[in-house]
This record gives sequence, C-alpha cells and structure tokens, in this order.
Amino acid sequence: GTVERLAMTLGLPSPGLTEAQRTLKIVHRVGFSGTLVGAMLGCALGMIHLFFIDTDKSAILKLQAITQEQEIAFEVECSNKVRNDATAITVRGPDVDGS
Repeated sequence: GTVERLAMTLGLPSPGLTEAQRTLKIVHRVGFSGTLVGAMLGCALGMIHLFFIDTDKSAILKLQAITQEQEIAFEVECSNKVRNDATAITVRGPDVDGS
C-alpha cells in the first residue's frame, strides 16, 4: 500500500517476511503495537502547538473580530414576575467571553 511505497522511496529495506511468518500472532502483535505507538506519537506531536497558544489573547481577538464585523446587540429585560419585592434584570447578547 501507501506505506510500503513510501518506505521504498525513502530507501528503507523490505522486511522480507515469508507468508508463514506473516501469519504468526507475534507479527500481528508487533504490527499493531507499532501502529498504536505511531498514532500516539503522531497525536502528541500534533498537540505540541497547544502549549504555545495564548488563550487570553485569543479571547480578546475573538471579541475584536466580532465587534469589527457587526454591532453587538444586547437585549435587556426587567421583570417582577419572580418576586414582587425585587426586580430581575436579564441581559441577553452574543455568547462571547471578552475577559
């Protein structure tokens, strides 16, 4: 398949296993282990950039992008339905964390 062609173009030697050797359980276990370790290593390498993301700055940039593209509309509702002796103020707006 693709991996074998890539290995050949990189000049890696073929494993040279016979058909009887390929059917052995240990060969399947080693192949599965190699696949598992390769997937885990690939995921770990792919996540390294997450250590360098400034989450505070990204929230600020997200808020700036929204405010530049559109005006942020808020809706304010005041009600005494819940309690007669207190006024509940509800503010609805875009779900953006700007802190």
